[in-house]
Formats: sequence, structure tokens, C-alpha cells
Amino acid sequence: MTMKTLRIFILTAIALTLGAGLQAQTVQAPRLGTVNSTLPCQWTPAFTTLTGGQANQVMYLHCDAQGSLQVTPAITTATFTTLTSAGTTATLSLPEADTKHTTQVVVTGAPASCTVHLEGSLDGTNFFDLSGAQTCTTNVMFHVVDKAVLYIRANLTALSGGTSPSVSITYLGVH
Repeated sequence: MTMKTLRIFILTAIALTLGAGLQAQTVQAPRLGTVNSTLPCQWTPAFTTLTGGQANQVMYLHCDAQGSLQVTPAITTATFTTLTSAGTTATLSLPEADTKHTTQVVVTGAPASCTVHLEGSLDGTNFFDLSGAQTCTTNVMFHVVDKAVLYIRANLTALSGGTSPSVSITYLGVH
């Protein structure tokens, strides 16, 4: 069986569940450190959960065409700063290109008008509308699929009426 070296950065611990009769193995890594572990690269692609700090991150484990073990984030989550007027959120740089996007918009203050767009970019400079205009006068969740991007942001294009309206936007991306 060919053995490959797995290098993991900025992780506290990983529990790997391997298929095809292989044993589960846990790799411990110091926070902001690096660890090398020899693991077989002959199994069906699988997901595992990293637990560190206050967040869990699902990782996708798979072998690439050269037989090297690849560990990449499978899900990206972020909560943007609450907006109280029209404008864009901060740009989120994705660790891998996400192709499936879910956006949750929570509003307060009962705005009479509220419109948000999810925007994506390949270079972090030029952004394009991925979702079309989404009305957000009440809480809303919307999904965008089959649009691979490396950078994501929300663009609140309208927010008016109501009593001191605000919009909180949470993003979840899958690649």
C-alpha cells in the first residue's frame, strides 16, 4: 500500500474516518502549527469534522490524480458585519472555490424596502451578481448553485423605511 504524507496547517485536531476497512486515525496538531502524518491514500472520498477553538469545520479528504492525499475545507461559513444602510459587506476570501452558496438574511426594524445581492469574484476586485435581486423586507434565505468563485460578498442595494432597520447576513458555501 502506498503511503503519503499529510501536512495540516492551523488545526487543533483532526479525526479521520477512512473507508475500505482502514482504521480511523487522529492527528493532533498545535494551534498555528504544522504536523506531518503518514496516511494511506487509497479510500473513497470522505468528509470529516475539524474541531478547534469555537468552530467546527467540515473537511473533504480525497486522493488527487497523482495519488496524493488532499484535505480541503468542504464548507465555508461567515457572518458579515450588520448593515444599517445600503452598501457592500467586507469581502470574504474563500480557501477553495465554492460552487454552492446559501445566504441567510435577518432583518430588524421592519424596513419598507430591502434588497440584497450575493456577489462573487475570481480576483477579489471585479465582482459580479450571482443571485439577482433578493427582497429582504422579512427574513429570507436563498441559494445559488453551479457558480464557482474565490471571493464572496453581499451587496445591500436598498434599505429604507421602518424603525432603524438593520440587516445581518450569514453565508455558507460548499465546494
